[in-house]
Amino acid sequence: MSEINISDVTVNGIDNTGVFDYLMAAVNAQINDQFQKQRLTGTDYATVYLGAMQSVLEQSIAFTLQVQKAELEPELLQAQIEAAEKDAEIKQAQLDKAAAEIALLEQKLKTEKAQIIDIIDGNAVVGAIGKQKELQSKQIDGYTRDAEQKLLGKTLDNWATHMAVGGVSPEFPNGLDAVDITEVVNVARAGIGLGEAT
Repeated sequence: MSEINISDVTVNGIDNTGVFDYLMAAVNAQINDQFQKQRLTGTDYATVYLGAMQSVLEQSIAFTLQVQKAELEPELLQAQIEAAEKDAEIKQAQLDKAAAEIALLEQKLKTEKAQIIDIIDGNAVVGAIGKQKELQSKQIDGYTRDAEQKLLGKTLDNWATHMAVGGVSPEFPNGLDAVDITEVVNVARAGIGLGEAT
């Protein structure tokens, strides 16, 4: 945009390049025509001329400012468009960030759930947590198998001791008869995946 100069309004009436100069030339021609036709005389001429000059000066300044404003409007509109685009970019970045945070929170929630349940969203828990749970399950199973093996060992030791001391006897102490021993043996065999003893 060019700067507003007085020469945009008037150039002292020399070459009529200013808005005021151009309009006053037209007004002067009209007033002089009316004066020559004697429609304006004496004080009427002065009053009309002064009023016309004031009106033309006001309109010339308003016109010059309007031209400058019209030149500025595309720049202003472009600046508004750029500001709106920047604002849209910022909002999109915020939405993307919020979506990423939500996704992270959802993943953290699944990780927390995986600590206490074995199936998340219809899928078995795998990865490090799945392996940890599998190890813990095997450790629990190992403790159970160990207890079964110890019970079996103690039962057989007691039976062997009873047989060594008392020989073959039709009466076994509680838990040491053939049915009880077979039951303990079958529990131990089932624990390691073998079928029942016959």
